[in-house]
Amino acid sequence: FQSSCQELWVGCRTQGLYRINRNGRINRIPYDPSSPNGISSEQIREFVEDQQGNIWFGTFDGLQKYDPSTQTYSLIKQEQRPGGLSHSSIFSLYQDVQGTIWIGSYYGGVNYFNPDNNAFNYYTYNPDRSDCLNYPFAGAMTEDKDHHLWICTDGGGLACLDRQAGHFTTYTAGGPNSLPHNNLKSICYDPKRDCLYIGTHMGGLSRFDRKTGRFYNYLNHSTKGLKEPNDVIFQVSFYNDQLIVSARNGVFSMNPDTNEFHLLYDGYYYQTFTIDPKGFLWLSAGTNLYSINLKHPEEVKSFSLPASIGQFGISKILKGNNQYLYIATLGSGLFCYNEQTQTCINYTPEQNQLLSNYCYNLLQTSTDNILITSDRGITLFNPTTESFRSIELDNGLSLSSIINGCGVWMCSDHTIFIGGTGGLSSFLEKDLNKEYPKPKLYFSSLSVNNARISPDDKSRILTEGLPFVREINLNATQNNLTIEFASSNYVDILNNTWYEYQLEGFDKQWSLTSQTSLKYTNLDPGDYVLHVRQKGNSLKMRKAQEILLQIHINTPWYLTWWAWLSYITISISVTYFIWREKSSRRTLAILRQSLFSLTYHQILFNPAI
Repeated sequence: FQSSCQELWVGCRTQGLYRINRNGRINRIPYDPSSPNGISSEQIREFVEDQQGNIWFGTFDGLQKYDPSTQTYSLIKQEQRPGGLSHSSIFSLYQDVQGTIWIGSYYGGVNYFNPDNNAFNYYTYNPDRSDCLNYPFAGAMTEDKDHHLWICTDGGGLACLDRQAGHFTTYTAGGPNSLPHNNLKSICYDPKRDCLYIGTHMGGLSRFDRKTGRFYNYLNHSTKGLKEPNDVIFQVSFYNDQLIVSARNGVFSMNPDTNEFHLLYDGYYYQTFTIDPKGFLWLSAGTNLYSINLKHPEEVKSFSLPASIGQFGISKILKGNNQYLYIATLGSGLFCYNEQTQTCINYTPEQNQLLSNYCYNLLQTSTDNILITSDRGITLFNPTTESFRSIELDNGLSLSSIINGCGVWMCSDHTIFIGGTGGLSSFLEKDLNKEYPKPKLYFSSLSVNNARISPDDKSRILTEGLPFVREINLNATQNNLTIEFASSNYVDILNNTWYEYQLEGFDKQWSLTSQTSLKYTNLDPGDYVLHVRQKGNSLKMRKAQEILLQIHINTPWYLTWWAWLSYITISISVTYFIWREKSSRRTLAILRQSLFSLTYHQILFNPAI
């Protein structure tokens, strides 16, 4: 393989790797799997060079990379996680126009990745490794003043990620100085006292003092006769030097210096709340929302989400910087409530570009976009343009699933962490804005009357592949069509997966879809034009592509102009024949009548006859 700097890389079947510089000097790369200065396998198969000048080569033991800036080698092996290499034995490599590297493996199929598209970091679950979570479920999170990330797990206690060192410390229940329970639901940080407040399920409220490393469990010090948070805590939040606690027995505020609780609101299970800059506490219960003035808790306002939407539950509420209240639901997508106009807008996949109707968590990013987690991945919503861009599971995010209770957090450096059921993923929003060579949108396949059409098959519809065809001609019976389209974009994880289409001559208006297969049945003979375009409403506002395919369905022979001319000619001929026949019979009848009359008169007036 010849690199861009005119070096030759020589891979041997079983004798390792050689490098020949431009002067012809041959260097054998040492075999040293444990060192960054050597190769991990002596079976070298294939090479590619990425756009940064790194040399990638396939080996028996994985995909290796040579970094010319550091003159070091690194190895990627098979990983049992979403987004990992499916097999370590690499036989073929190819780089496309977008810089994506395609990997053909011995027994793991085809993988692909882009070296420049490294926006996401992934922290997997492995209790035996200090650089991994000790428990798979990553719930609520917060950050302390040293920029450590604290993560609640739903059964594995509390995990602390030292982001600089890249290792985790775990705190679990059991013993005199420990958590009251390993099932944690919420967490918040008090920077003034350098303490963490942790809400547990069945263990009540707990406080962790980072200076002393000790836990204080409030149920163990509860005062009889006073109403305090019970054993089930839904959410905790620190506001204006007060701790706000939502528990199964009500909503409370607590003075952190005196540990005294004050009941704010009683009645329902308020599993999620948010506090706006004006000091109003917003609670949710069922499909109802309540607003409480924290300075005057007796001032309570309430309103209900539209009941006509159908059955759903509220999973998270968030007060945005634009005074909108954002409401994530389980079953009805996202609601935006404008307090000033008292109007509510509902966003769903059916009407908009929301990824799913089952939304779990909300976060306002540094660019004022609203991040929404769902069962299909994450969505970034721009409230100004009302546009959506989504990243689906396993498409860069590297999380196998997200469920209700999985956490989201944005750190002080704007790094966003997303919790899943099998680990933790992080990214910077600005890294999602990388521009790649513009991909192509094209029609990919055609089926007629449920039969797949190939170039030069018996149907003779296509003489070349559909992506290169601009027009198709069909006979009258070939009027049930399935047309698929695709994009050559394998890089942009924020690629717009929503499209609009219209069959000119049949559809009255454009239709929105996230599918890439269009079906039309029983089309009448005539000329049509199929238009497909990307949904232009996006966070990047990139100009949308549009493609078209002309479709001509021929009129059946019995409906052609010459057939109609024949029909008319035959009709006229038959009509003329009938008229002539009737006219001849009528003339003959008149002649017979005349002859009869003449004969009668002759007999009457000539007796001799």
